[in-house]
Amino acid sequence: MTFLNGSPAGRPLRRAFTLFELLLALAVTTIVMALLFHLSASTASVVQKSRAKIDLQTTARSAMDRMSLDLAAAVLRPDLPPLFVKNEGNDAFYFYATADGYEGDRGISAMGYRIDGNEGHLYRGAEGTGWAQQPLSFSSHLASTPFVQDHPNPNFGLLGMNVFRMEIEFLMRDGTYQSVATPAHWEDVQSLIVTILSIDPGLFQKAQGSPGELAALFPDPPADADARALWAQILKDPAFLAGSANFSTSVLGGIKIRQRAFRLSP
Repeated sequence: MTFLNGSPAGRPLRRAFTLFELLLALAVTTIVMALLFHLSASTASVVQKSRAKIDLQTTARSAMDRMSLDLAAAVLRPDLPPLFVKNEGNDAFYFYATADGYEGDRGISAMGYRIDGNEGHLYRGAEGTGWAQQPLSFSSHLASTPFVQDHPNPNFGLLGMNVFRMEIEFLMRDGTYQSVATPAHWEDVQSLIVTILSIDPGLFQKAQGSPGELAALFPDPPADADARALWAQILKDPAFLAGSANFSTSVLGGIKIRQRAFRLSP
């Protein structure tokens, strides 16, 4: 019997894949999928880092914007002066403003900003005074331990997570710069300068040290320097960025500085 084209009735032969070819195809597919997975993971990591950086910048900027709104509404009367608290480490400041307290009181509220050293977060206080109901009888100087020192407090709200360091300084009306002490007379202050340090929460979770230990790495500025210049120099120091047992290079490299000047108009 004669076969055409090597098969009965002239039908072509059907050639199946060999085991070697199947294994080769499987290997190539595995490599391609691994490359795609790596590319996807790298892209997700870049997106996550970019998003964290944007969130960090947004948090710091929003905190400064809130300060700006409150200070623009500040009541700077001679009999109701603001209170600037210069500490070794994180500073604080308090004042009265035509703003609502957290409990909704209208009229005048006692305002304040400070860092919780244990948590490493920036808090804002806003306590209604009831001044609108008794304008003639209300008059009270802010104490050295104002309401926002007590926490938790219904008049005390979280403003900036992982804003772990705050320094206040003063531009005086005579053009001089004061950074080491509270002015004897607040009327001599032209602008309040606030400098803050913040860090991405994801990076801080990798740290071994506490928020207070991290804040301690950034000392108070001397009389002839401002906090931003001093801290920027620290963050550029290779020895500092080399890291330590408590704070790795990646953690220290994620710290950001923001500074703003708020003009005071009595």
